[in-house]
Amino acid sequence: MEQSGTSHGWRPGTDTFGARLALIRQQMGWGNVRQAALACDVPPASWRNWEHNGHIPRNYVRTCRQIAARTGVDVQWLAGLEGDAEPESHPIAS
Repeated sequence: MEQSGTSHGWRPGTDTFGARLALIRQQMGWGNVRQAALACDVPPASWRNWEHNGHIPRNYVRTCRQIAARTGVDVQWLAGLEGDAEPESHPIAS
């Protein structure tokens, strides 16, 4: 989570895949990573690595589409696409 200054309070960051997953999980009312992962048909250990350790899925686009289909979230937002930008990259894929 990002700090935006003491007078404005905090704002959740959305600049990483993990941060966006955390927001989805909270919005969907899933209390933990395991619930979110099972609801989206992904391994809980993978979701945990994506959300908490900054990893990204090996098949990033397919995983974003799968999560978006199960949650109703905008797939381009989840993938971190803005305009013609490429999906975010990270040296660690899991």
